Amino acid sequence: TSDGKISKFISLVKRGTEVTSDQIFTFNFKPESGQAHVKFEVYYTNEESATYIDEPGMKLLGVLNVDLPDAHFDNRSINFGLTFDPNKITASTRNELNGQKFVTKFYHQ
Repeated sequence: TSDGKISKFISLVKRGTEVTSDQIFTFNFKPESGQAHVKFEVYYTNEESATYIDEPGMKLLGVLNVDLPDAHFDNRSINFGLTFDPNKITASTRNELNGQKFVTKFYHQ
């Protein structure tokens, strides 16, 4: 990235995995001290595996922006999750410290 960081891809679900609409795939994110905002970029690929977002075949599905009003606290935790329906993918976050939630839906063909 422009600030010298390397953007890695975290695979939450592998292509071909059978999922149900009530199934959620999650990971836990720990903001840096003083961080007041986080941008979760949701990527997908037709490849069997991926490590970096700039690999061939990687495509940006969408972005979920999350405000972190409790930037003065340490040990914060954000749960990020994806659910899959036939025509949409829902991305959601929950701030474990204050319960704040953010949700967005990505519609696909």
